[in-house]
Amino acid sequence: MRPDCHTRDLQRVMRTERFSAGRRSVFSKRSCYADVAEVGICVAGASSGKGAGRMVLEAVIESSEAHGMWTVQGATIAENSASLALQARCGFRVMGHRERMAQRDGAGHDTILTERRGAKTGCD
Repeated sequence: MRPDCHTRDLQRVMRTERFSAGRRSVFSKRSCYADVAEVGICVAGASSGKGAGRMVLEAVIESSEAHGMWTVQGATIAENSASLALQARCGFRVMGHRERMAQRDGAGHDTILTERRGAKTGCD
C-alpha cells in the first residue's frame, strides 16, 4: 500500500458504516433480507491503483461479518474490469448480468451482479 493513498481516512469512515443500524438491511426493508447488504465503492482517479478500493472493500467485508450480515452484494458496470477483478480476489462471485441498467455519460451500460456470502455467518 502506498502512503500517498490516504487510506487511513477511508478505513475510519468504513468502520462506522451502516451495518450497525439495528441490523436492518441496507438492501431491503423486508425482514427476510435483514442480513443482506448492498455495497458500492467508488475510488477517485487520483487514488486508483494504490490499494484504496481493496482496503475499503476488505473493511466492508470485515464489518459485515462483525455485524452478522450473511450476504454483501453489488452491481458493477460491466466495463469496470478492475472492480470486477478486485471483487473476485475478495471472494465475490458473479450472479448475473443486466442489460442497460446503469446510466452514465448519457448512455445505458450493462451491469454485473456480484455477491459474497459471509465466511462466519453464511446461509446455505
